Amino acid sequence: MYGCRAIFAGMLLLLAATSRSVGVEAAPVAVEILPEVTIPGRRVLVADIARLTGGTANIRRRMASLDLGMMSSSPTTIPRTQVFYRLLLAGFSPDTFRLGGAESTLVRPWRDRLSQETIAEAARQHLLNRIPWSRKEVVVRLMQPVYFHVPVPPKQIVTLQAELAPDSNLVGVVRVDVSVYVDGKPQPPIPVVFNVRLYQRVAVAVARIDPGQRIDANKVYVDRRLTEEGRETLADPDAVIGRRAKRTIRPGHVITVADLSAPSDDAPIAVKRMDLVKAIARVGYLQVSTLATALQDGRVGDIIRVRNNGSKKIVSARVVDRGLVEVDY
Repeated sequence: MYGCRAIFAGMLLLLAATSRSVGVEAAPVAVEILPEVTIPGRRVLVADIARLTGGTANIRRRMASLDLGMMSSSPTTIPRTQVFYRLLLAGFSPDTFRLGGAESTLVRPWRDRLSQETIAEAARQHLLNRIPWSRKEVVVRLMQPVYFHVPVPPKQIVTLQAELAPDSNLVGVVRVDVSVYVDGKPQPPIPVVFNVRLYQRVAVAVARIDPGQRIDANKVYVDRRLTEEGRETLADPDAVIGRRAKRTIRPGHVITVADLSAPSDDAPIAVKRMDLVKAIARVGYLQVSTLATALQDGRVGDIIRVRNNGSKKIVSARVVDRGLVEVDY
């Protein structure tokens, strides 16, 4: 018992030191392994051999960018288990993803003569693999011709390695640098510039909605609009209907998460300030618990501050049920 309390105290100290915020868990990302792919680059990424759906855009992007190894000049087989352990190694717990599809992927190296078209296509495919949205939602256009001067002697193997330029956004003007390898020898990278536009289904206000007013089905409709990266828009009317407006929403305005009150605002309070609560924390298969005092009111799903009655440390915890909170570790 003392050992469990010591572990939990250590968790709380770490949480207090790093000030990590706890959020509601998202749905797992579905990772569908493809049976066969041909890639132009030397480095194999998860995005090259799998189709990722579900979860959050940020988690999909992080998973997609994980490397699985370097390509040789001959076909390579990557088993599904390699993807599984690579995700674990990157810090993703098994409950954050769901593997499916083929048991393995046959990865073939791309071989072609060097041209503007092949360089642009390698850059475009890399960009499409990095974006977290459906390919039906984006329009990618080359902004300028691709200029290069890389002599390639006959019978030499050419491979390309595309990388998103540092600090580049995924919407608007986007630069991808393509490195050319001739028989394994690197050449200077070639910049390829695209204009990326994102079109998504969004909820749009039909009429003026005042702050505090509850939104009903007659006040919104769904449309496909040009949107910006980073804006948390809502495409499902069910995610809007019944919520209250936090600010004035004018007709024609694309409704975002920031425009609406939290779904739990009308839910009953599960934990009241100064209530004695049970605080639990999980590390892998280990679960420890202790008593804590709530320092704020909270509904289920809310993040509140609690004080560990043993260590007196104050941390953030998610309200799970009446009298029960969970500390994320």
